[in-house]
Amino acid sequence: MAPLFGFVLFTGTSVCGSRSPLGLTRFNARMVFLQSALSPPRFLLGFKTSHQANNTVKSHYHLRYAFVFAALLLLLWSCSLILDTLRTGGEKELPTAVQVTSQPGPRVIIFALDGTAPDELLRLIRSGEASNLAALLGKDRGSGLFEHGYAAPRAWSILPSSTIAAWAATFTGAPPAQNGIMGDEWFVRETATFHAPVPVSAQDTLDVTKVVEDDLIGQLLSAPTLYELIKRKSYVSMLSVHRGATLYTTVAPSSFTNFLGFLIKGTLKGIEPEKSFSAALDDSAVQKLIEAIDTRGLPDLQIVYLPGIDIFTHVSENRLESQARYLQYVTDKRIGDVLDAYRKRGALDGAYVIIISDHSQIPTLNDAQHKLGTDDEESPFGLLAKSGFRVR
Repeated sequence: MAPLFGFVLFTGTSVCGSRSPLGLTRFNARMVFLQSALSPPRFLLGFKTSHQANNTVKSHYHLRYAFVFAALLLLLWSCSLILDTLRTGGEKELPTAVQVTSQPGPRVIIFALDGTAPDELLRLIRSGEASNLAALLGKDRGSGLFEHGYAAPRAWSILPSSTIAAWAATFTGAPPAQNGIMGDEWFVRETATFHAPVPVSAQDTLDVTKVVEDDLIGQLLSAPTLYELIKRKSYVSMLSVHRGATLYTTVAPSSFTNFLGFLIKGTLKGIEPEKSFSAALDDSAVQKLIEAIDTRGLPDLQIVYLPGIDIFTHVSENRLESQARYLQYVTDKRIGDVLDAYRKRGALDGAYVIIISDHSQIPTLNDAQHKLGTDDEESPFGLLAKSGFRVR
């Protein structure tokens, strides 16, 4: 029987400026400050005025403190992940409100790639550089049509195109106004509660821990999830939206030595994709989900969330070029690992594979007209901040 694959690349057009603090999800949420703070200002003109030079000095002055603060946040995140994984072994059987069954029929694998630019991914597929995805899809027939699949053109994310809200909309099929997840941070007037599962303006990281340990997003969702709707055996790896799934996996406990090595060395930026912390995170998550398949059998639906792409892109100098290298040398290989696990069990033929993203990455010019950051004291953001308001 010939393989039957469904391929849907759903990538929004979230604008990511040179200092735009776009959030991350789940375990890497404590790195959100690292992502925005470590992206250096890029002057596209060949000269600097004295005012620009002073601003550059200020930026690097604050950058050192931002790096220290980010390192502390990353340490806290690591402790939370380590304790939770040691307690659970990196996997949790989830309570479900509906009767879940496993039935004969096609299996579905959804690869959820965080912050992936569609043009970069499709270029790698068409050139064969992303060899596993290229082999999966087969010959390119043009206009988004492949021998074994289809790439949806001009797919848009929701508004706001931030990680938590976008994944909640994706896995409920309902927009933020209906599913209750308004962004990476939001305020609920009715209960006077501020939620920050991805703290961008807030420094309190308690909600990050709740996402990991207590299914915070599941508690806040006001719409049924995909897993609750299909009532089938579902495994979710790493994704913050997992209410109603059968099994939730994180990372392999054996990977902590590798993680701590990155923290001790401080090698979070300016290294090759394969040697990055992001790659170690994605690799460990895939390792854990394959272990779960070995011990518990194949699910009807498998969600494979790979957050490393977004992390690596945000802390890189040339973001789109760096993302392309990460997609080729890390993401495509981890996708290949999962496909091989299904192939070895004779379960890949007839399976549907969906590739989807929450938002994209679009660099912006680093000038007064296009600047999105809040570090300029003379900007509306800066004036509000000096007046005592917290700008988000």
